[in-house]
Amino acid sequence: MERVIEMERSVIPACDVPFDKFEEIVEATADVEKICAYKVGFTLGYLESLPKVTKLVRDKTDKIVIFDHQKAATDITFTAKQFMDVMEKAEVDAVILDPQSGPAVQYDWTKEAQSRNLGVIIVTEMTHPRYLDGDFRQLTNKKGELVRDYTKIFKEELGIDRDIPGYQRKGSVRDKIEIAARMGIQDYVMPGNKPDKIKLFKEWLAEFGVKDPGVYSPGLIRQGGNINEGAEAAGNRFHGIVGTAIYTAENIREAATGLTSQI
Repeated sequence: MERVIEMERSVIPACDVPFDKFEEIVEATADVEKICAYKVGFTLGYLESLPKVTKLVRDKTDKIVIFDHQKAATDITFTAKQFMDVMEKAEVDAVILDPQSGPAVQYDWTKEAQSRNLGVIIVTEMTHPRYLDGDFRQLTNKKGELVRDYTKIFKEELGIDRDIPGYQRKGSVRDKIEIAARMGIQDYVMPGNKPDKIKLFKEWLAEFGVKDPGVYSPGLIRQGGNINEGAEAAGNRFHGIVGTAIYTAENIREAATGLTSQI
């Protein structure tokens, strides 16, 4: 299966913004070489129409549109067709899938996307605390300072005396990766704030026959990830997904080119 992005390294603006701000981002980065794609989600998809979003990108750039439903492929198998029909009609180039509903959903949603020549990017592990079983971490900022103590919240606000870990079993990540690899998927979302996990997931992918995966990493800047460390862990192919550091900047173009210079 073809890669979603052929360039080895790039920065992808995460455009969780109103349409006027999205237009500003596109115009400011249209000729920035290492901006190869725009990631859009429900903010633009719900407030505007997806065809309007993709048309703007087509009219002003030669870059692609990646749709991240946050999180697609968490429903039943039968809704895959309707979802991918919408993606195809909206002329989206690729979709991000996080099949937390299980392997049957992962297979069917991936097949529906592939049958329409849509690029598929599979989420491995999320960046936030308490995603996996056994994870009891609290929410911290990029300086490591405590933002939210869930142990205290669950006990004092909700009256739950036991601590509660993440819902996903630890082995689910490896299973997702194996199914994706055996279906020919070359591109994966990996947590940019966990470079050790990027290295581990790449080892698993190599075991399953994907030797040089495209690594797409959120969790950079705001969530404590370092774009240089993420790129180093990813190896040859790294695509940093960056949101607020770009769209809240006074000079969007300057912020975007500054980030691309680091990879």
